[in-house]
Amino acid sequence: NLNDFKKKQFAALTMREYLPNLEARRAYIDRVSTSKFRVAIRESIALLNPFSPQNKGLEVPEIEHFAVNPIQSTSSVLKRLQQISRVLQLMALAHEKLETVRPLRDAEPSLRWRANYDLMAAQMMAYRVRLFEYGIALGQFGKNMPRLIPRKNPPHNRWEIRHGSDKLLMPDVQQEKALGVTADQLRSYHREALQQLASVKETHEGTPWAMRAEWEEGRRFGATFRSWYQAPPKPRPASKPTPKPIPPPKL
Repeated sequence: NLNDFKKKQFAALTMREYLPNLEARRAYIDRVSTSKFRVAIRESIALLNPFSPQNKGLEVPEIEHFAVNPIQSTSSVLKRLQQISRVLQLMALAHEKLETVRPLRDAEPSLRWRANYDLMAAQMMAYRVRLFEYGIALGQFGKNMPRLIPRKNPPHNRWEIRHGSDKLLMPDVQQEKALGVTADQLRSYHREALQQLASVKETHEGTPWAMRAEWEEGRRFGATFRSWYQAPPKPRPASKPTPKPIPPPKL
């Protein structure tokens, strides 16, 4: 739990090494711009910033509901799969930027910047695995609609994909081409993500970076399928007629 107050009571002596640079903004930017290592971190963040105008529509919703009827849901599923492919391409570019400056990591004098780099690299790998899993699950479950829906009364009319499973779904041949990942590569990425998150916890023990890495581990990587019945909205009661406005008094 990232909001656990007791876990947020970090040791002052430990955090002293991770204090931020509070000098003037212009001086801070000038100092960052002279470091190839720090510039790469900032560029990776900018590349994936969903609030940038060029990244409009980049953010994938964490929860999304689809109709059981394939006629109603196919277009939404295909649209989301296209978006996932685009995000994966950008994440690959951002990850490549971080990897190019990995040899400079140990020479970085600031522990705070090292922690930023370590956590970003680990999260980048973890998010790529989760995004691959979401795309694989969306394609496989969406293709098998409505056969996967259990027989219930009333019949289920909504389904969704959620993260939180320990088991990874593996791509079929068509998905390997569409998403650009094989089953062996996906397993390798998963192992690497877990190793990097564990490394952040060990290297930056007792800091917010380690706490975040632990939280990322607990989220797990696999995707699950769920369906349910969503009742139609209840009809709203007829609104009462608006009373006529009170005329102004004649003085």
